[in-house]
Amino acid sequence: MKKAKKEDKKNRKLVKDAFRCVDKNGNKTNEVRISKHLIHAIADSRKLNKAMIENEKRAIKKWQTTYYQELFSEFKKLVEKHNQIFQHKADKLIMEIDSKKMELKRLKDEIKRLKAEKAVIE
Repeated sequence: MKKAKKEDKKNRKLVKDAFRCVDKNGNKTNEVRISKHLIHAIADSRKLNKAMIENEKRAIKKWQTTYYQELFSEFKKLVEKHNQIFQHKADKLIMEIDSKKMELKRLKDEIKRLKAEKAVIE
């Protein structure tokens, strides 16, 4: 409570200082050009504006956090989809390599068998 009163007093002093008269030499005098009610209203509006700015900063921070979380989840989904597509292609290539190895082994066995038959014929 004391802190709020102290801040209000500080705000009112800043407003008073801003509206002090200036003499011919450029020095500020103690004469204030506006009424106390107007000073209080300006100080209160300054306080309200400051609170609104802080509230907007918190809202923006919350929005940014949410936005980045959504962006990350979208990116994660894209990576998973990409990995699934290429995993399917990798599985297909592995099966093809295995079939080629089996065919190679079968052909080598056939070559051995044919060499054995050739040896018998000669």
